[in-house]
Amino acid sequence: MNLDKAYKNFFRDKSVGFPKFKKKMNTSNYTTNNQNGTVYIENNHIKVPKLKSMIKLEQHREFVGIIKSCTISKVPSGKYYISILVDTENIQLSKTDKKIGVDLGIKEFAITSDGEIFSNPKHLKKSEKKVS
Repeated sequence: MNLDKAYKNFFRDKSVGFPKFKKKMNTSNYTTNNQNGTVYIENNHIKVPKLKSMIKLEQHREFVGIIKSCTISKVPSGKYYISILVDTENIQLSKTDKKIGVDLGIKEFAITSDGEIFSNPKHLKKSEKKVS
């Protein structure tokens, strides 16, 4: 998919340049595409190609749509994470003529042109006081 996109960009605009192979630096991950339902989730388990058994999954967010690809990564602490790319419908929001200005500051986090004030929680200073 990445190579196809690179060729399309090259033939669309020659100034982009011919695609070059770029080595991936992080070798502790595995990316696979979903072809004809080879990647699916069932009963808190995920099935990926190249593995005969299903992998136990702790799903943080429910999604509705078709799984396009997934990437399994191993972090330095030894834990594994999976990132799932899903194709869903875009929700069209209703159009409004209302506009608002936002002023970001130090004393107050944000002040809107409607007069709404969002306070600055200053978590860093509170945690510094606890440490010292």
